[in-house]
Amino acid sequence: MSIIRRFTRWFVFGVALFFLLANLFENWHKIVQVSLNSLVYFCLFLSLILNCVGHFFSAWVWSWILDLFEANLRGFSAICVYLVTNIAKYIPGNVWHLLGRVKAIEGKGDSLDLAAVAVIIEPFLMAFASTLITVVAFIFAGFKSESAILILLFATGFIAICLMGINPKFINFILEKTKKISKVGHQKQLVKYPLKPLLGEVVFLIIRGMAFTVLLMAFIPLKASIVPVVTMAFSLGWLLGLIIPGAPGGLGVFEAVVLAILGGRVLSEEKVIIVVAFFRLSSMLAETIMAYLAWRLNPDG
Repeated sequence: MSIIRRFTRWFVFGVALFFLLANLFENWHKIVQVSLNSLVYFCLFLSLILNCVGHFFSAWVWSWILDLFEANLRGFSAICVYLVTNIAKYIPGNVWHLLGRVKAIEGKGDSLDLAAVAVIIEPFLMAFASTLITVVAFIFAGFKSESAILILLFATGFIAICLMGINPKFINFILEKTKKISKVGHQKQLVKYPLKPLLGEVVFLIIRGMAFTVLLMAFIPLKASIVPVVTMAFSLGWLLGLIIPGAPGGLGVFEAVVLAILGGRVLSEEKVIIVVAFFRLSSMLAETIMAYLAWRLNPDG
């Protein structure tokens, strides 16, 4: 059984790595068009460091979620599982990283029901955090149009849905129902509102946003007046990349949103495409580096 598990883990890891490299290759022609100077190299390196920190912090936040559910998968082992499975999001379907985490929780002796809820709650927290940042940035950006009120109403409704989705009473109600169906004798529950992980996801997105903004600074001086617009473009692009089904790792969706908001407003469309391509490169490299380190350092092997 252990041989089969190892083979499956290596197979999934290899498939994920293949699609990740394929997507990187697709964006490579945009990257090589740029005349690289020392500033661009420095910004790319700084972005890579920030992305590595962001991915590690996201994994740490996920371990907080598991602590709330009193799951058996805890601490550094949980962080390693998160980082190793993270690159599986580039496999078409955009669910394989989630399935990997569910299997890892199950492998530690917890029920499938608890594993599924503990994994699914994380995207809700991420969606809530990114929507909150988008709304705040939208207000400070000072957009004046008839659609502004509709956008804010939609965002408010979405936040309300996310808050309901992470409410302990709602989650425990689902766990109770699934316990009756699956006939699990004892089912762990969410012991309190996940406020700490929620704030953690906000910090995670701020770190990732900084990694994106650093790359912009390679082409334009960063002024306080454009920070809200850049923040809104990043957080909205990241949100839509997260919630639109089937987009592996948000590929294509994030790029399109950022280009639509920033192109011609903050930077020329050509340079926005280059910045986005650099950010995708930085993010993929960071995910690959962190996945490899987690695989090597995982105390559970």
